[in-house]
Amino acid sequence: MLLAAAALAGYGSFILASLLVGWRLLRLWRRTHETPALAIAVALGAGAAAYALGIGAFAAPLPRAAAAGVEMAAAFFAHVGAASLALALRHIFQPEAHWARALQISLTIGLAGAFALRLADPLAFPPPAYVFWPYALLAAGVYAWSVVESLRCYRQMSRRARVGLADPVVARRFLLWALAGVSALGIFVVVMIDRLDGAGALSAWTVLLSSAFGITAAVGISLAFFPARRRAATELDAPG
Repeated sequence: MLLAAAALAGYGSFILASLLVGWRLLRLWRRTHETPALAIAVALGAGAAAYALGIGAFAAPLPRAAAAGVEMAAAFFAHVGAASLALALRHIFQPEAHWARALQISLTIGLAGAFALRLADPLAFPPPAYVFWPYALLAAGVYAWSVVESLRCYRQMSRRARVGLADPVVARRFLLWALAGVSALGIFVVVMIDRLDGAGALSAWTVLLSSAFGITAAVGISLAFFPARRRAATELDAPG
């Protein structure tokens, strides 16, 4: 009972926050037509769908073939979400850098190839190691990139804020985005550690840690993109 409650709180809060923030960003994109808003909205929405379907595949009493199908749908959304986040990172933090464009394209191609591996044996459940590890490492790399870039911007804006050249509230929003990225990265790390035993099923400690990271990520993305105290100038002035 305690484990189920923890999973519901952690995964549920992350899914709900991702959907709400993603929906608001999608509405923002309809007004501005800016690529970062759309890319982050897709990343959050796809991530929420991947988590919800993934939980259903492993937790619901489904026949093996049905569970494999649900898990494959979850994998599709997970790959799309990671690729969309990589696109957002390039446009937000490094729009003119050739290396960032090359990295984003390489990650996208790698994620597409990783999903193609899942199609090689669509009835496999849980997914075999040759499917799990390419995606896990590539997606973790995307979130690590997010953490590095958001922390870099936080440091730059904090220094400027001390001399009155930047808004400290905006600087803190980059820090919150970094917190969300670290939490998402933490989920990948604990799942990868759990997978090292080769079982392919989540242990109790993995669920508890992932749930804690999920709550932290939900708070981070909610306050980073739509803080409680709105500014008059614009609805979304950082990040994105």
